[in-house]
Amino acid sequence: MAAASAPHDQLSLLPADDLPLQARLDRRTREVGLAGIARARAVLASAHDARRRREDAEQAARQQAQRPHRPAAVAQVKAPRAA
Repeated sequence: MAAASAPHDQLSLLPADDLPLQARLDRRTREVGLAGIARARAVLASAHDARRRREDAEQAARQQAQRPHRPAAVAQVKAPRAA
């Protein structure tokens, strides 16, 4: 999908004269349509980011689980020296 590879692309209105008659919509309708597309892209981007963060957290948890367990350091209490 081209939009995913170039997130900086700006949505814009095409001049109505360049469109075939059956595709011509009034300016307001086209603006509403573009706004809907922008919202859909934002929702998809948010879902993608959330999935990426979840996958990164799961991978970090798997890596942590694979590390050998080290018991916490136990404080050693020295016995008092006999005088």
